[in-house]
Amino acid sequence: MSSALISAEITATCNALGDANKSTKYILGPHCKESAKDLIKYLRRDDETHSIRRQLGDTNVVHTDLIPIIIHFSDNEELFDIILS
Repeated sequence: MSSALISAEITATCNALGDANKSTKYILGPHCKESAKDLIKYLRRDDETHSIRRQLGDTNVVHTDLIPIIIHFSDNEELFDIILS
Protein backbone atom coordinates (compact mmCIF):
# COMPACT_ATOMS: atom_id res chain seq x y z
CA MET A 1 0.00 0.00 0.00
CA SER A 2 1.37 3.42 -0.87
CA SER A 3 2.39 5.80 1.87
CA ALA A 4 0.00 8.47 0.57
CA LEU A 5 -2.93 6.06 0.81
CA ILE A 6 -1.92 4.95 4.30
CA SER A 7 -1.55 8.58 5.32
CA ALA A 8 -5.03 9.39 4.03
CA GLU A 9 -6.52 6.39 5.86
CA ILE A 10 -4.86 7.32 9.13
CA THR A 11 -5.98 10.94 8.82
CA ALA A 12 -9.57 9.87 8.10
CA THR A 13 -9.49 7.45 11.02
CA CYS A 14 -8.23 10.14 13.40
CA ASN A 15 -10.91 12.55 12.17
CA ALA A 16 -13.61 9.92 12.76
CA LEU A 17 -12.72 9.67 16.46
CA GLY A 18 -14.52 12.91 17.24
CA ASP A 19 -13.94 16.59 17.72
CA ALA A 20 -12.73 18.86 20.48
CA ASN A 21 -15.49 21.42 20.55
CA LYS A 22 -14.84 24.93 21.80
CA SER A 23 -16.83 23.93 24.87
CA THR A 24 -15.26 21.79 27.57
CA LYS A 25 -16.70 18.47 26.34
CA TYR A 26 -15.19 16.30 23.61
CA ILE A 27 -17.73 15.21 20.99
CA LEU A 28 -17.44 11.56 19.94
CA GLY A 29 -17.75 10.72 16.27
CA PRO A 30 -20.48 8.23 15.33
CA HIS A 31 -17.82 5.61 14.54
CA CYS A 32 -15.41 6.37 17.38
CA LYS A 33 -15.09 2.81 18.68
CA GLU A 34 -14.45 1.39 15.23
CA SER A 35 -11.92 4.13 14.50
CA ALA A 36 -10.05 3.45 17.74
CA LYS A 37 -9.92 -0.24 16.82
CA ASP A 38 -8.62 0.70 13.37
CA LEU A 39 -5.83 2.78 14.91
CA ILE A 40 -4.78 -0.23 16.94
CA LYS A 41 -4.74 -2.38 13.79
CA TYR A 42 -2.59 0.21 12.00
CA LEU A 43 -0.14 0.28 14.90
CA ARG A 44 0.13 -3.51 14.92
CA ARG A 45 0.98 -3.47 11.20
CA ASP A 46 3.55 -0.69 11.51
CA ASP A 47 6.83 -1.35 9.71
CA GLU A 48 10.43 -1.12 10.86
CA THR A 49 10.57 2.58 9.95
CA HIS A 50 7.66 3.26 12.33
CA SER A 51 5.96 5.44 9.74
CA ILE A 52 2.50 5.01 11.27
CA ARG A 53 3.71 5.90 14.76
CA ARG A 54 5.48 8.95 13.38
CA GLN A 55 2.39 10.09 11.51
CA LEU A 56 0.21 9.66 14.59
CA GLY A 57 2.77 11.65 16.55
CA ASP A 58 2.72 14.39 13.92
CA THR A 59 -1.08 14.59 14.08
CA ASN A 60 -0.91 14.85 17.88
CA VAL A 61 -3.83 12.39 18.15
CA VAL A 62 -2.94 11.41 21.72
CA HIS A 63 -3.22 14.98 23.00
CA THR A 64 -6.11 16.16 20.84
CA ASP A 65 -8.31 13.04 20.82
CA LEU A 66 -7.29 10.08 22.96
CA ILE A 67 -6.68 11.88 26.25
CA PRO A 68 -9.91 13.93 25.99
CA ILE A 69 -11.85 10.72 25.24
CA ILE A 70 -10.38 9.09 28.35
CA ILE A 71 -11.16 12.15 30.47
CA HIS A 72 -14.72 12.77 29.27
CA PHE A 73 -15.88 9.21 28.62
CA SER A 74 -14.21 7.13 31.34
CA ASP A 75 -17.66 5.80 32.29
CA ASN A 76 -17.95 4.15 28.85
CA GLU A 77 -16.10 0.95 29.75
CA GLU A 78 -15.91 -0.52 26.24
CA LEU A 79 -14.50 2.67 24.70
CA PHE A 80 -12.18 3.20 27.66
CA ASP A 81 -10.77 -0.33 27.25
CA ILE A 82 -10.29 0.13 23.50
CA ILE A 83 -8.44 3.43 23.92
CA LEU A 84 -6.15 2.01 26.60
CA SER A 85 -5.32 -1.20 24.75
